[in-house]
Amino acid sequence: MLRNTRSYLSLLFISFFLFVNFVNSEAAERTWTGGGANALASTAANWSDNTVPIEGDDIILNSTSEDKDMTWNLDISVQSWSQNDYNGTVTFTMEYTGSFTNLHIIGDCVINSGTWTHRGPQVLETNRLSVSIGGDLTIGTNGEISAMGKGYRVSTGPGKGTGSCGGSYGGTGINGGQCYGCAVEPVNLGSGGSSPPGGGAIQLFVNGASTIDGSLNANGGEAGGAGSGGSVLFRTESLSGAGEIKAEGGHPTMKFMGGGGRVSVALTGDDEDFSGFFGEISAFGGLYGTGRTKPGTVYLEEGNDLSGGGELIVDNLQSTIGGYGNNTALNGLNVANYHFKRITLKENSVLEINAGATLNITGTVLDLANTANGFWIAGATVIFPNDFSFTDYFIGVRGENTVFSPGNTFTVGSGAELRLDKHISMNRSLIVEDGGLVTHTINPASHDENYKIDLELFGSLTIETSGAIDVSARGFPPNYGPGSHPIDTIGGSYGGKARNGMPCYGSLINPTNLGSAGRSGTVCFGGGAIILKVFGTIENSGGIFANSLSQNRVGSGGTVNITAGNLTGSGPIVANSGDSSAGSIANPGGGGRIAISLTEPGADIFAYKGPITAYGAYNSVQPGGAGTIYLRNPGQALNEGTLIIDNNNNAGEVTEISEFVDDACIGKVLIRNQGHLRVNDEQSLVVSESWNNQGVFTGGGSGTVIFNAPEGESTSVDGDTVFSRLICTNSKQTIVFKAGSTTSIASYGFLELRGDSDSNLALKSSNQNSLWNLVLGPDSAHEVEYVD
Repeated sequence: MLRNTRSYLSLLFISFFLFVNFVNSEAAERTWTGGGANALASTAANWSDNTVPIEGDDIILNSTSEDKDMTWNLDISVQSWSQNDYNGTVTFTMEYTGSFTNLHIIGDCVINSGTWTHRGPQVLETNRLSVSIGGDLTIGTNGEISAMGKGYRVSTGPGKGTGSCGGSYGGTGINGGQCYGCAVEPVNLGSGGSSPPGGGAIQLFVNGASTIDGSLNANGGEAGGAGSGGSVLFRTESLSGAGEIKAEGGHPTMKFMGGGGRVSVALTGDDEDFSGFFGEISAFGGLYGTGRTKPGTVYLEEGNDLSGGGELIVDNLQSTIGGYGNNTALNGLNVANYHFKRITLKENSVLEINAGATLNITGTVLDLANTANGFWIAGATVIFPNDFSFTDYFIGVRGENTVFSPGNTFTVGSGAELRLDKHISMNRSLIVEDGGLVTHTINPASHDENYKIDLELFGSLTIETSGAIDVSARGFPPNYGPGSHPIDTIGGSYGGKARNGMPCYGSLINPTNLGSAGRSGTVCFGGGAIILKVFGTIENSGGIFANSLSQNRVGSGGTVNITAGNLTGSGPIVANSGDSSAGSIANPGGGGRIAISLTEPGADIFAYKGPITAYGAYNSVQPGGAGTIYLRNPGQALNEGTLIIDNNNNAGEVTEISEFVDDACIGKVLIRNQGHLRVNDEQSLVVSESWNNQGVFTGGGSGTVIFNAPEGESTSVDGDTVFSRLICTNSKQTIVFKAGSTTSIASYGFLELRGDSDSNLALKSSNQNSLWNLVLGPDSAHEVEYVD
């Protein structure tokens, strides 16, 4: 739980009151002259009466001080502090974990001119500026409390990066490290960039009112690779003025900006709010040109808010470039629970909730401007309202072990995106309204499969007419993927083979892969991957898409893998390779893979009214090969479904059973609409229930089809097929050939039909009054024994 700040302050100032009763009776005004041989406050010659201040003295810095800098190294409580017409710098030597960790000012503090700071930069979190004030705080227009560049040294700190970089803290710097720290009670130093240090740490606890017309500044250092902002922790009864309170990332001389720091301002007086403060409170990311890296966090708590229940703001100040850094972290490396009254994200700002955090947004006002703003949840727990709906921004899952609280519904409204990059299990129903989108991030330049939708839903899924689950062109990027050819002008293969492309790959019955990209195009991404396990019904009136784009050297379609209680509606479910747009010189990509399994008794996938397609890319000269569609009804085992090869009547490349294709053991095969199935050399396809060839089939070399029905069952054969190798050695099986059809064995092919001495293998016509044909090609071999 978060520390109760008001209780802390009450105890703190009770201790002040008790202390006052024991103040030295000779306490007096002490005016700084800086006349000694050093700048230490402990040197008597530096004070107007050659007397070192003692407990309860009033400290004065004015024109008499001649702007000479001071190093305050006295661990005492003072009655008051006043700076007027003084333009020097006071450096406080608080040290953690030393004896002097906080300056106590019993009464008022006035800094109308000059600067306060702490020592730094540092290798460890040793120095901060921490001050407790029993009265009021005033910082005039020429006054400043600054910890700029006083944080971690160059290339040190939890958020240090690699190479040329900006440091990270609340927000991520360019090439920076991990974010860290607490948004509500920040106390950490900012991390150093590759050139300057990070911002320091300022902590102010004011029992009375604060007027800030000057500056509280914990910005990162500025140079080639800038430091991150530091922290400002400010507690006061009330706040007025027009100054600035900031912990911004450093602005570099190159593009390696520092991430924003963390600012927290809480008002402790009843009914107090921020309406009297007209200045700026900010934790912007560092600026280079017109782009910024990621901002830090600003937390504002009003007098009537619960402790820790104020407003969280992430604002990147007119930044139109969203991609320089990563994100702003709510907690980074820290473990914490949060429940804000309001979360505001502005200007391409993205808030990441990391592992170890729990964010409760029940009753929270979420103020986000557009789909450039949103939340990434990276292994954290988020407590949503029982019925949650959002529009015009995104919510994303990018970390394993992310938890969404149970509830009734989760609705992706118009203009909203649910981005699922990692597995997530949701114990509620999902609704994708008109204009809503569920997708995953575009995969980066890598042969790794980084991002996929992998959703387990303990409820139902409804996709409205203009809603979609769409991962089109979000698979492997150009030149990547196992089906991306190493030669230019070649499309990508996956379920279907690209024209002159690489071999097909992946599972026929349980596909999970990304589609492969084409070669050398700029947007020839393969289709992404959608894996859905829905315990209720999917009502698809919108669409489920894993296509590639329509352009030269087009990538392959991706994956749609659905397990659901039932599937209703008429929306398309497609994993097509996009149409090629450049005539015969462009080699189109192959289709993707679709697998749909229904589990609810009485459900029938073949009753679904919408199109289910995995076409290869169309080209009038060179269409790509069809992908695969695998359909299962309730009660069917994983390998008992129907494999469909359908290329939309476009005669083109093949759909392969290659050495890279898994799970080639199925119930039924249906080849249609110019689909072309090929079993490659030394590969086999096992079929238990039926073979229906209304398209094209070829067996490459020793490519084998094996009929293997369960004991006492039959395999039906329809259509005219030329097999390279056909084998059935199941003695208690019947093969039923379509009357009038012709089954052929290719030249140099092989036929093996074998029962045993106890039971013959039965061969029958589908019509006992009509024949079927078996033709053995020249130089083919056969072994036929115990056949009836």
